[in-house]
Amino acid sequence: MSTMSWRIVDISGQRFGRLVVVALHPERERYGTRYYFALWRCRCDCGAECIARGSHLRGGKVTSCGCFQLQHARGKHVVFIGILDRLTDDFNRPLGFQVQMEGAKVPREIGAIVDEIIIMDWVKFDGRGEPTRAFICTSPNRWNYPAKDRSGRLDQIEEPHLGRLLTKIVDQRKPAATPEA
Repeated sequence: MSTMSWRIVDISGQRFGRLVVVALHPERERYGTRYYFALWRCRCDCGAECIARGSHLRGGKVTSCGCFQLQHARGKHVVFIGILDRLTDDFNRPLGFQVQMEGAKVPREIGAIVDEIIIMDWVKFDGRGEPTRAFICTSPNRWNYPAKDRSGRLDQIEEPHLGRLLTKIVDQRKPAATPEA
């Protein structure tokens, strides 16, 4: 049985679209029974890191970590589910919240990319004893969550039903005015 040795061309430091190749990844991607592809660790302009095939980088198939596709996904409804980190200073004083995401810039800049940031939490309203689960949809709010509603269709607090919330965001019709009693 013969063995084949493949020469890997070093592309470290080269730029492919928004990606700069940092180093060769120690693993290889297997294709079929005989072929292996070199994988490269890349840093995107947004600050995130990703792994990509060298052939996909050189051929122009991969040009970003995925952030660029998100910015150009108009007409599509993309939903991320994430966790918030509570930020504090050196003296443990609260500074606010940040989304847990890979990369240095992405958690800070995700709010400028997406149209809606909805927070679901157990919140305590004034005058009620027990916390209630709710969606917080706009900022500023009394809990200082980084919520955002670019559609203008949501109230500050919405019921915790994702299907109804998405229908309210996507619905193109103006909400009918409800008569007040």
